[in-house]
This record gives sequence, structure tokens and C-alpha cells, in this order.
Amino acid sequence: MPARPWTAQEYLRMWSWRHCWKYLPVFRFYIYSGVILYGVYKFVLPIKPRHMVQYTKGKEDHHHHEVEHWWGIRQKLADKEYFKKYNPLKKEGEVEVGHH
Repeated sequence: MPARPWTAQEYLRMWSWRHCWKYLPVFRFYIYSGVILYGVYKFVLPIKPRHMVQYTKGKEDHHHHEVEHWWGIRQKLADKEYFKKYNPLKKEGEVEVGHH
């Protein structure tokens, strides 16, 4: 192993973390501040990048959902008309129910 760390990974591994934590209050301040800011970003801030993506995607896909909705309504009307004419479950001489 080399005497001096040459890469960032080696430097982080060889850093005297316990000494800094114990004797440098500023070090603890930066760590705690980072944790608090991460918590605020993660749990408190209302607008996150993925929310903007979902909002934009929802606006773009709105038309397709509206079309599917109206297609479903038209399909139900067509099904009702079809089964009114060709109801395979209707028995001979049975009276229709619900039509006044």
C-alpha cells in the first residue's frame, strides 16, 4: 500500500474520522447540518423534480384518458342496445324490466 493516498477513495478511507469528530466541533456542525438539510429536502419541500415530471406527463396524457373515458361510455351504450335486441339469457315470453 502506498504511503500517501492518491485517489479520492483512498483519501476518504484513510481520513481520521474519529479525531475530527472528537476534536473539531465544526466537523460535527457540517455533518449535522448536512443531515438536517437532507431531511428538509427529502420530507419537507413540497415540489420535487419527480413531481414536476409527473405533472407534465399527466398534462400530456390527459387527452388519452379522456378518450378512454368517452370510449367506455359509448361502449356501454352500445352494449345496452345490443343486449336489448339480442339477449341470449332472455326466456321466451319474458317481459322486459325497467323500461316504462
